[in-house]
Amino acid sequence: MNNTRDLKNSILIVDDDESTCKSLKLIFNRKGYKVDIALSGEKALEKIQNRFFNLALLDIRLPDIEGADLITPFIKLQPNIAIIIITGYASMETAMWALNKNVFAYITKPLIMDELLAKIDEAMGKTKGKKSLSVKTYSELKTTKDETKAIKTHIKLYKAIKYIKENYKKPKLLSEEIAVAVGMQYKSFSRMWKKTMNTSISEFINNLKIEASKTMLTNTPMYISQIAYKLGLTHKHFCRLFKSKVGISPNQYRNSSLPTGKKNMFDNSTDS
Repeated sequence: MNNTRDLKNSILIVDDDESTCKSLKLIFNRKGYKVDIALSGEKALEKIQNRFFNLALLDIRLPDIEGADLITPFIKLQPNIAIIIITGYASMETAMWALNKNVFAYITKPLIMDELLAKIDEAMGKTKGKKSLSVKTYSELKTTKDETKAIKTHIKLYKAIKYIKENYKKPKLLSEEIAVAVGMQYKSFSRMWKKTMNTSISEFINNLKIEASKTMLTNTPMYISQIAYKLGLTHKHFCRLFKSKVGISPNQYRNSSLPTGKKNMFDNSTDS
């Protein structure tokens, strides 16, 4: 951990829009602030553990985690930090929630720069006189580090589930491929998944396929074999898997789910 005594007016911008981050950094630098940027929640956690910040400008929507989930570890790692939430999804409920989380301010997009700078100046004035955490204090925060590790695991799982949902229709989606996609070694990824999820990766993928097939069965006149192909399965494998999960065949499910008028339209769409 860097010594914090020489760091003043330091800001961490957490936003996945790189152009916005660079523009804000340029403006804040001109105002005399020292600025660092994190384009994801994972990067923000790394930076907050290794450098002191007076203030964090935190977007509520990030690509790997909800910005809201970073508030507690930020404050536990650096109790004197001021947090300003920025969001393009404004609501009174979200605003009240943010303020009850010890957030200094809540600002909606598009940003009005004078308003934002005024809030930053105000926040810096309130935090300047507070004592910064020492290096020794950080080394004693084992509980917080454990919580931070848990959040990093959550981020990796979020990325894995997102990747699976985008690719589950592939004929073969292997655990090794998913591990690479989230930046983990296969063994570490496998351990993490087993420890935190109540189902295997293959079961998770199969459940997604079945749910998608139900929608196709009731909303399209596609043949059963066409649905199977779209899900990356053979006709035989799909029918066997569907029956094992649902208890009836795809054709029986279609017939039991469709209103009479639609059944007539789909009469020629079964091949099993």
